[in-house]
Amino acid sequence: MKRLVIFLAMVVATNAIRAQTVYISSDNRQSCFWDSTDQKFSLCGNLEDFESMFTLNAGETMFVHTTKNMKSSYYIKGKTYSAENDTYTYDVVSDVGNKYQFILGKDAANFIILSTGHTDTKDDYIMKFPIKKKWSD
Repeated sequence: MKRLVIFLAMVVATNAIRAQTVYISSDNRQSCFWDSTDQKFSLCGNLEDFESMFTLNAGETMFVHTTKNMKSSYYIKGKTYSAENDTYTYDVVSDVGNKYQFILGKDAANFIILSTGHTDTKDDYIMKFPIKKKWSD
């Protein structure tokens, strides 16, 4: 019995160590819209100043996006991994019901928000946030 208790305590401690909150900061953003002629996101605006912090909770159930003027929550509905690109794609729903995909790679230069499926594809866009710093606790 004592061994079982010790084993369970070790399992709980190991999971607690692995589950960490991830923080991603950025000073800029760039929006790119779908170009139906070229069939890619190429209609991009200039890189603009936009301080942001994305926080992924330890349980990977929610992202919180914080800026100077707002704070939004995005609930994670699914997660897939692409070994080819070494990226995770999170299917999320915002706190006001909008659906997005958040794309993040282990060594990625950008945190990407993808919004597709609009009635008119010219309204589909990606928003790139160059990663200033990424850390966990």
